[in-house]
Amino acid sequence: MQTLLKKLFKDKDSLFSYFIEEELELIKNNIEKERKKHNNVLDFVSSTVYNIIMHQKNSLLINNMFLESSEIESKTKKFLKLYEDEIIKYIESLILDEINLKHIRKCDAHLSAFIIYKTYVNVLFEYDKCIDAKEASKEIALILKDGLLEKNI
Repeated sequence: MQTLLKKLFKDKDSLFSYFIEEELELIKNNIEKERKKHNNVLDFVSSTVYNIIMHQKNSLLINNMFLESSEIESKTKKFLKLYEDEIIKYIESLILDEINLKHIRKCDAHLSAFIIYKTYVNVLFEYDKCIDAKEASKEIALILKDGLLEKNI
């Protein structure tokens, strides 16, 4: 088995890269399926980020990388950053598509993607109370859509 792996991958970095690319491809395929289901941008954004986070939560590879990143060398952190950067880049492309379709206003798509992704990750992984992921996704989507301020303030 090790000989076969050595033939397929020149080093450990190549192996990690392969698995990360596989994870990202699964996420993108799921998002494209969701995109076809939603006419409403808010529902699509909420559903998309929810699915990304749930995929992360259920992925043995990503969970192990998150756990190991605090304990193991910087290579794991490097791959985790690559993974997150690719997700943010993908969300950014979705935002740019929606801007071009005039479904949402012009904004800094990269910064918006970063904020959306990190908000979901922090709420679903770091919030100190038991929380339903779907409800949290809806709440975050509403804040994105309407903000927190009263209209007449």
